[in-house]
Amino acid sequence: MALAALDPGERLEGLVAMAEALREGGAERWAPLAAQVGLPLGEVVASPFGLRAVAMAAAEGACTVHRELRSLASMSSWPDAVRDPAHGQWERGVLRVGKYEGFQQDAPLACFDPAHGAKWGPHELMHRAVGFFWRRDASRWEHYLAARLGELVPVVLWYGPDQVGRHEDADASRHRGSREAHVASAHWLSESPTALRARIADTLDAFDAGLAHLETELAAIDAERRSGHQRHTVHRRGDARLDASSDATAYVVGQAERLARPEVAAVLTRLPVGRWRHERVGAFRDRVEAAFDRLLFGELSWAPREGDA
Repeated sequence: MALAALDPGERLEGLVAMAEALREGGAERWAPLAAQVGLPLGEVVASPFGLRAVAMAAAEGACTVHRELRSLASMSSWPDAVRDPAHGQWERGVLRVGKYEGFQQDAPLACFDPAHGAKWGPHELMHRAVGFFWRRDASRWEHYLAARLGELVPVVLWYGPDQVGRHEDADASRHRGSREAHVASAHWLSESPTALRARIADTLDAFDAGLAHLETELAAIDAERRSGHQRHTVHRRGDARLDASSDATAYVVGQAERLARPEVAAVLTRLPVGRWRHERVGAFRDRVEAAFDRLLFGELSWAPREGDA
C-alpha cells in the first residue's frame, strides 16, 4: 500500500488533514447520518475513521436493525462446537444471541445491540460496506476464504484506524470499552488544532498496526488460495487473541448448510454481482482491499437524504 511507504510524519499530516475536514460543522453535521443508519450520534462520531466507515456503509444504502426487534432463525441443528444453547432466550431483559447464530455476512442489515460496546456500530456497518461472497455452487473452501476476507476490514478497523483520535482505552478491549459513546467525549471534534495533532500522534501506532495487520492477512489468504491449505496467523491486540483462520472455519461450520438452502439462493441470486455480492473469491479479495483503501483516504459521496437534513 502506498500509505505504508510514507514516513510517520507524512502519515500524521494526512490523518490530521482528514480529521480537520470531518470536524467542520461539529457533531451536528453528522446527525442526519446517525439517523439514517440508526446509530446513536456519539457512536458515529467517536473517531474519524469510525465516522468514515459509517458514511461508507450509508452510501451503499446500509442501516442497522435493533437486535431485540429482528427475527431470529432457529439454529437447533447446528453443531455443538458453534451453537449457543441460550440463543434466542431472554435473560434479565436481554435477548441472548449466539456469536455465530447472530451474524451472517450476507445479511442486508447491520445489527445494533445496546448491550455491546460503542465500537460495534461502525464495525458492523463496515461489513455492509465491504459486501459478501456467495455463489450457488460455491465449495466450502471458497466459503472459508470468503469468510476470512469478509471479516478482515471490520476487524482491522476495530483495532487499527478506529483507535486514531479516539477517547477510549488504547488497547481497544472488547470487554472494558464503554457501552455508550457520548458526543461530549469525542474531543477530536472540538479541541484545538494543536491538541488534535497531539491526540492523533499519540494513536498513530494503532494506525500503523492496522496497515500491518491487513497486509499480513492478505498475504496469508493469498498463500491459502495458491496452496489449498489453511494458514493460521495470530494477532494479539491488548487482551484479544485474533485467529482469523479459526474464526472463518467456525463461520463455515455454522453457515454452510444455510448458504446452500434453495430459499437463500432465491434471495441472493436477485442481488447484482459486483456491488454487494461477489461470485469469485479473487473479485471479493479485490473488493476488500479497495474498501480498506477507500476507508483510509478515498472520496466519500454520502449526503443527507431529502428530509433528513
